[in-house]
Amino acid sequence: MQPDGARPYPVSTSFSNELRQVVRTVIQIGQVHQFQLASDQDAEPAHTPIRVGTVPDLAAARQSRRLDARLSAALGSPGGTSCLVLSGMGGAGKTQAAAVYAHDQWRSGSLDLLVWVNAASRDAVIATYAQAAAAIGEAVTAEIEANAAKFHAWLDRPLGLRWLVVLDDLQEPADLNGLWPPVNPDGRAVVTTRRRDAALDGARRDRASADLFTESECLAFLRERLGGDADRLTGARELAAELGRLPLALAQAAAFILDQPGMSCGIYRDMLADRSIALTHLRPDSLPDGHDRAVAAAWSLSIKSVDSLRPTGAATALLRLLSLLDPNGVPVAVADSRAAVESVHAAAEASCTDASSGLGALAVRRMLGRLRQMSLIEHDGETLRVHSLIQRAVYDEMPATALAVLAPAAAEALLEVWPVPERYSAFTAILRSNVAYLWRSAERELLRDRVHEVLFRAGDSLGSHGRTERAMRYFEELQSAAAAALGEEHPDVLRTRLRIAHWQKETGDIVGALEALAELLPVCGTALGPEHPVTFEVRTALAKRRGECGDENRAARELEAVVEDQLRVLGAEHPGTLDARFGLARWRGRAGDQAYVIEVLRQLLAELRQQAGPDDQSTLAVRSSLARWMGRTGDLTAAVEGYERLLADRTRILGARHPDTLNARYHLATWTGRSGRRAEAVIMLEKLVPDLAAVHGPAHSKTLRAEASLACWYGESGEPHRAWTSLAELVPRQSAVLGPDHPHTLKTRHNLGRFQSAAGDRDAAYATLSALVADRRRVLGADHPTVRATRIDLESLEASTAAPE
Repeated sequence: MQPDGARPYPVSTSFSNELRQVVRTVIQIGQVHQFQLASDQDAEPAHTPIRVGTVPDLAAARQSRRLDARLSAALGSPGGTSCLVLSGMGGAGKTQAAAVYAHDQWRSGSLDLLVWVNAASRDAVIATYAQAAAAIGEAVTAEIEANAAKFHAWLDRPLGLRWLVVLDDLQEPADLNGLWPPVNPDGRAVVTTRRRDAALDGARRDRASADLFTESECLAFLRERLGGDADRLTGARELAAELGRLPLALAQAAAFILDQPGMSCGIYRDMLADRSIALTHLRPDSLPDGHDRAVAAAWSLSIKSVDSLRPTGAATALLRLLSLLDPNGVPVAVADSRAAVESVHAAAEASCTDASSGLGALAVRRMLGRLRQMSLIEHDGETLRVHSLIQRAVYDEMPATALAVLAPAAAEALLEVWPVPERYSAFTAILRSNVAYLWRSAERELLRDRVHEVLFRAGDSLGSHGRTERAMRYFEELQSAAAAALGEEHPDVLRTRLRIAHWQKETGDIVGALEALAELLPVCGTALGPEHPVTFEVRTALAKRRGECGDENRAARELEAVVEDQLRVLGAEHPGTLDARFGLARWRGRAGDQAYVIEVLRQLLAELRQQAGPDDQSTLAVRSSLARWMGRTGDLTAAVEGYERLLADRTRILGARHPDTLNARYHLATWTGRSGRRAEAVIMLEKLVPDLAAVHGPAHSKTLRAEASLACWYGESGEPHRAWTSLAELVPRQSAVLGPDHPHTLKTRHNLGRFQSAAGDRDAAYATLSALVADRRRVLGADHPTVRATRIDLESLEASTAAPE
């Protein structure tokens, strides 16, 4: 029989003289013990059962696994699998699973012949086959290849003898050309390998994956190995996750913990998370039974093998780049990016002389395929996954020069594939996670001369997806690290302070943001100069916050000055100039010049459509403002239609759950109600509030704002008691989250007084509005428009009924 179409018994030209002599000795020993030779081709061996090769001992505290059951089931069915190829990464337990099956079959008396083969090379397979030929009385010559061929032929005979051949740790599928155990109803074969090549397929061969431990298997293993010691088991679940549930790593971690007094799973996990501690320093002094290599060495041969592809060194460079990113998933687009390809090519060029032909996307795809074949990565076509411990082993061996090149390249690759505009999607969440892992792996390289732009992108992405408080904390942490690396007055450090203030405002803390910007502005003026773009950006933001805190006239004056300076320094088309003009229009309008705001917004919209495009976020923001001001000037139909079109576009561009899309829904509901369709506004807001709570959280200022609006529309729709009840419950929540003097809190108190009056409880309304007048006067001044509006409502109430004593 000639499996795979290969010549039946290829002769190895690289067989060492020493190994030949060993096998000759084995054959001679077999002859001394009078094993029957090949004079009778169909004779049975004199004594059965026979075992050739050493079946590995089972590891200490080894857990029964689903893998064991799958292996037994696959090989145990009559007429089913003749050969099971068990693939998986180093340390996943392939050899142990095969050893369990071999031990069980041997001890149950189910076998006449068991052959365990170290299949790390073709020569090793031939040597063991020749040894088996001697053991069964088939060796006829001192020529090793001939005896191996005799054994292979014997496996194909219908002798009624039950045999099992295990070929452990196959490195190259080609090593078994002509040596695959033949299909025979009397025999079974198991091949363990890290490889996943299509060349492993064949007649009556099945493939199985050596999966990692499940979480329950991890915990059961650690409980047994650590003797159920509650102190040592502290943090066991977290350690299992950090080790990626790899059986080999768990076994060696347990041995290390047992060897160290006072050590626990949690302490070991903390040490593992510290990348300044090499993985080799976290191995036990003596490996546990059944372990022939440490975790850090488990993939060394596989990693060396991937560099057989030209250009030499490129696959290792690609694996190093991936080792800096999220083990749970790296988009394939990152590996395909220009930044990744160029950096991998540069690394290969630096390490060898065969990279001059260049490196393209096809070569990268071939390298990814090779890495997957060697079980160094998982690759489903869209996402790449590298086990965390493979990453760690690669990282520990990475030269500092390589890290200095590959870390910025990984950052550029992430930035290159980041979508603009950014949709509310799982993809951007994956990118943020990859930035977090890259920061953990290479903080110093990302802050070498500047704060890498991908760090700003990741922080703003958090906030734009509704996680405003987390975005603020992110930039606070970034500012601290960047200041330590670059100095307090570096432009990028000052930019991080600006982002902190921005997201502080988005959380609802407008006063805190105003104070932070007022403190930042003189620092920027001194460190960067009054005409630096960052200084202009701070001035613009500070003026906007003044307006949001109630000082519309000052906001307008300051923005007029910013626009004048930016037109002179940066030009009319600079994004900063356009943003300042946008802010100026808003606050001129809030100060009473509504004709001006409509005119400027229309001009800005035309300019932005031409310069940035109709789908740019600045264009959409101006459209939103224009629709709102159309409504404020009395054109309610234009406002509703404008927000309907805007909502459709934001849904198409950003996704239905993006915060900007939800904001468009809020304004559409508002203007729908103001146009007289109050019941529709209630329905819209009842659907919107839970969506806002899901994205932003129930205590976010935008969620609370929508709740307040819904309560008001209940009142406007003829349910003043329901409005009163809802607003009374909302006031303390807004006060706790935003502060008692926040404009939204004060507005809710004003509406509470209105609906208390509408519900007939004028005493309660009088008390609410009287207290509100005093608070608004204290916060905003006696002449502020909202103070006058509250006083008018209070005076109207006084005119209709006597004030309570």
